[in-house]
Amino acid sequence: MMSGFSPIIKTQSVGSVGSVRASVLTMGNQTEMILTQVASYKQGRC
Repeated sequence: MMSGFSPIIKTQSVGSVGSVRASVLTMGNQTEMILTQVASYKQGRC
């Protein structure tokens, strides 16, 4: 392992994984909001 290159690769991989996680989290939050809205809408109709 070349100690000079490993930190750069680590930060790059962590950054890409972090961005993917952030996008997945935002998508999950949006779907959760939609699901809660649909559930409340169905409850209101009953």
